[in-house]
Amino acid sequence: MTPMTAATTSGGTGSLLILLVPIVLLGFLFLSQRRRAQKLAAHQQSLKVGDEVITAAGAYATIKGEDGEILFLEVAPGVIVRWQRRMIMNSIRPSSDLDATRDTETGE
Repeated sequence: MTPMTAATTSGGTGSLLILLVPIVLLGFLFLSQRRRAQKLAAHQQSLKVGDEVITAAGAYATIKGEDGEILFLEVAPGVIVRWQRRMIMNSIRPSSDLDATRDTETGE
């Protein structure tokens, strides 16, 4: 094998590797984003009256009612606004749930 042939063979593998790494990385990012979106959609569908939530705009509120994809949120005492269910980004666990979690972690 001549030096020219060896250089051509290894250069082809290197080029293929340079093409495959970004494709694999993009595939991984796509799948992880899809999993994250599915988890968020499942969380949004599991919301119920009485849950404390945080909206996409950062407002803290309590769910007072629901009508399909519309949630009625109380953002201040006596102030109820309508939000689309998909605009809820997170929910706040009640302090009693947090205390129960701490107790099980500490063994008390």
